[in-house]
Amino acid sequence: SQVQQEINNLRAINTDWNDILFRDTFDQEYNVSVSGGSENMQYYNSFSYSSQNGNVEKVSSDRFSLMSKTNYKFNNHVKTGLTIHLNRRTNSSYLSDTYGNANPLSYSRKANPYQQPYDANGNYSYDYNVQDSDRGLKFNIFEEYENTSNKTDITSSNIIWDLEFRLLNDRLKLTSQLGIQSDKTSIKQIAEEESFTMRELRQDSFKGGKSFLPDGGVIRNNENDNSQVAWKGMAEYRDTYNGIHELEVMGGSEIRKTWYTTLYSAGFGYNSSTETTQPIVFPDASSAQLSRYRQYQRIRQVNAYASFFATASYSLL
Repeated sequence: SQVQQEINNLRAINTDWNDILFRDTFDQEYNVSVSGGSENMQYYNSFSYSSQNGNVEKVSSDRFSLMSKTNYKFNNHVKTGLTIHLNRRTNSSYLSDTYGNANPLSYSRKANPYQQPYDANGNYSYDYNVQDSDRGLKFNIFEEYENTSNKTDITSSNIIWDLEFRLLNDRLKLTSQLGIQSDKTSIKQIAEEESFTMRELRQDSFKGGKSFLPDGGVIRNNENDNSQVAWKGMAEYRDTYNGIHELEVMGGSEIRKTWYTTLYSAGFGYNSSTETTQPIVFPDASSAQLSRYRQYQRIRQVNAYASFFATASYSLL
């Protein structure tokens, strides 16, 4: 019978999901450094690059790092130093869905061995059995890898300038430090129309028997910028009188200002060929308030801090 034939066909299928979902990793790392100087000047510069292709398709990571450090002594009274750190890291992967099925570790345990990724014509073969509900949405893990993306760019910089004065035969030391730090994170997530992520989002938007989302996919961007400027100043005085009286006095201050900005934007009806989106026509006000359909949000915070400190000590030797 036809039913028996289908059962026999399934018996002949034994998909090794671990074998087809995972791959060998390839890592590479390069480092170059240069150092040198003289009695009054020393420098150290280094550059490094690393790249990693993960053991899952479309998962990779790249990193650049640069460090430069220079110290210069003008004379016995004045010296200065400058340190620069620059880093950039890019992580690329697929977009995870609500159930975590796009995670190969999870899916390789859930998927049935008689399920195949492609049919006889090379088209995607959909798995309806891995959903935790009766949604009945089409899911194919390789389609998710092809039609979704999740890219994160992290750029950070840190600059520190030091200045030191020694006066009164080293009894008085004045130090100053200026620091500038910036950390920027950019996240870009895309789900094409033919993806489980978009099908799930569209099904949740059904009102009156149809979805109010425009045809196409969705693109989301998250931009986070965290920056600060800090200055520290300190004075130290130490002296001994008549060989038995020791006096130490120290005081200083720190002034710091921080800026934090986060910007979120989302475009629905996304077409990757034309890089265009379409507006959402909401059926009611309550639907427009749902966070999953939020299209823009900006948060900005600015803070400033100032602190002062002082200590004094006396010792009888």
